[in-house]
This record gives sequence, structure tokens and C-alpha cells, in this order.
Amino acid sequence: KSYVSNAIIAKELERLNMIGLGRWNSEGLTIASRENAGEIVATYLKEDSMLTILLKLPLGYPLKQVEVQTGKQLGLSKLRRQRWALQVKSLLSFNNGSVLDAILLWKKNIDKEFEGKEPCFIC
Repeated sequence: KSYVSNAIIAKELERLNMIGLGRWNSEGLTIASRENAGEIVATYLKEDSMLTILLKLPLGYPLKQVEVQTGKQLGLSKLRRQRWALQVKSLLSFNNGSVLDAILLWKKNIDKEFEGKEPCFIC
């Protein structure tokens, strides 16, 4: 369990580090990994709003489920954030998706939410 999980976690973090080296680019999206804690934080700057998601990879990953947390974001309901977190969690747990796939799904949901909406300068 510990040998396989450590190798899988290392591979996921390596893939994310390749992104940090500029091999993949998405405007406004930054991804940082905390290797010792097994955490990945993605921050997406969209129309002057900063949105974050935290993925905690347990020592038994992928045998144990990833913990997903989204930060409070203006203009987004708690229910919507929870639904996105559940989609990310199920992609990682049941659909054999990578951490990068999960972060891109989260970003896609945000883009859909803000599509066609004018930024609110009062908020």
C-alpha cells in the first residue's frame, strides 16, 4: 500500500511540476504543490475574483479518497461550490482521473459559471 501510493502520488506531483515549468499554460490559473503535506492548491483569477481549491492526497491514495476543499468565493453559493467539489472528488475516485484533470474540470465549471456575465464592480 505505501509503496504503490507513494509512487502514484510522486507521479501526480511530478506532472504538476512539469506544468510549473511552463509546459502547460492557462491564463489566470496557478497550481502549487506541498509535497511533504500531500496537498495541491490551485488558484484561479477570474474577473478580479480569486478562486481556490485544495486537494489533500491521503497516504493511501488512490485507495483512499482525496479530500477536496473550496474557499469562500464571492458570488458563488455554497451548494454550487460543494457540487463542484463532489465532481472533482468523483473524477479522482471513480473515473481514474489525474489531479490535473480534476483541476481542469474545476476551472471549466468556473468558466461556465462566469460565461456571459458582466463583472460587478460593487462586489
